[in-house]
Amino acid sequence: MKNPLVLLIIVAAFALSSCGKVKGFEFRKIESWKINGLGFNSSSLSAHILMYNPNSFPVTLKRVEGNVGVEGSDLGICISDTTIRIASHQEFLIPVDIQLKTGAALLGGLAFLGKDSVIVKFDGFARLGRAGVFVNYKFKGDSKVATNF
Repeated sequence: MKNPLVLLIIVAAFALSSCGKVKGFEFRKIESWKINGLGFNSSSLSAHILMYNPNSFPVTLKRVEGNVGVEGSDLGICISDTTIRIASHQEFLIPVDIQLKTGAALLGGLAFLGKDSVIVKFDGFARLGRAGVFVNYKFKGDSKVATNF
């Protein structure tokens, strides 16, 4: 081939077609709750979120952020700055810290009274990337959580 421009276009087209579009993670459930501290000014919990990578290639997770609610009431915000490389078609756990809103610890605790389990809702975004390009993907889900802290 004498024309390097044609060769460059063919190589670029092949490279772009091999880069599959990144799909957002699927929320599965919340597990391993731990109370870190309860107070009037601030309260915090930690937990692990089980998610699934539906992509046919590995991706890198840089950040997770979202809102957490219990039995219909807003509990607080959830953040994880952990960077993880996740294999294709794999479930994985993300450690998160949950900062409770003022009074939410008390209201959330009342939701647990007399129940074996409660429904915890989580919606937010995960910052996912491949080959150095990162995009925010939204996800939403709920999980039935046993109240045996």
